[in-house]
Amino acid sequence: RFEDDAIARQLLKESPEARALKASDEKRFQALITSADGRLGLAKKLLGKKLSDETEEERKDIIKLISAVSGRSGYADIYSALSAFPAKRSELSDTFERLMNAIRDLILVKYDPKVKTVFFSSAEDATESCGDISVRRLLSLYDAVSDAHSLCARNANISNLMASLCSRIRLAENK
Repeated sequence: RFEDDAIARQLLKESPEARALKASDEKRFQALITSADGRLGLAKKLLGKKLSDETEEERKDIIKLISAVSGRSGYADIYSALSAFPAKRSELSDTFERLMNAIRDLILVKYDPKVKTVFFSSAEDATESCGDISVRRLLSLYDAVSDAHSLCARNANISNLMASLCSRIRLAENK
């Protein structure tokens, strides 16, 4: 895996699309680099307009879920946020992985505000999204998503999986 700076340099060197994106939307360019998780090939794929837009939408959906949890929302709000997640198993599995990365960032930022994040573009960005979620709740949330990810890989029924995850997330709010 490459460092984010190395990926950014290579993309900017090779791709006019990368240079245009960085010039027009620095934050989105940084999010693309972060989403690549050290993989140059994935970063190049993410530069494609459609995939880039899908990734940005997925990031918004994940942050919407985290916001619902941080606001102590009800079951309906959490389920609504989860309903925006993909219905296709392979895409849902990838979304769960990115959600776990986001939660990981939130946990680490609680302990070290200068930590390098893998989902959020910066520790400050993670702190803004984190709100007042306790580490204990974040750990419960991580466990719930990790279990859902495992069940997804074992061909669990997606509708039942999402309903169960919603319930577990709601229960995590009581911690």
